[in-house]
Amino acid sequence: MKKIILATLLVAFALTTFASGKTNDKQLLNDLQTALKSATQVKWSTKADYNQATFSFNGKPVSAFYDPTENNLIGFSIHYKIDELPKEVSDAIVKKYGDWTVTDAMMFIDANAQVNYFAQVQKGKGNLALKIVNGHASIYSRMP
Repeated sequence: MKKIILATLLVAFALTTFASGKTNDKQLLNDLQTALKSATQVKWSTKADYNQATFSFNGKPVSAFYDPTENNLIGFSIHYKIDELPKEVSDAIVKKYGDWTVTDAMMFIDANAQVNYFAQVQKGKGNLALKIVNGHASIYSRMP
């Protein structure tokens, strides 16, 4: 499931720039780029739509994604547990999807330092990818 949500997000990030409502964090982007350059254990993989480098940053696994044709940075993802997310983000998920189970949560910072939060939730046979912006959770995509 994590691969599905990630692939969906990466294709969207590669093709579009999101509208306002995101946090801009140039320092975090710079820190992640520096951490990747100095990381001693980086695992690279190649997919059809992106190249991925996985490494550790502040004790958490982080993935960097690059355009496979020009090797331009798409962005970084950092996975979180629901209790590690900013309060505004977790409150938005609980408010609208409190009876759903959060199976994955992540922060994605794109090459322009725009930060977005996403969560995958499940209820019965339903699986949704949520995007959380300005304290509101909305369906980003329906998952198989």
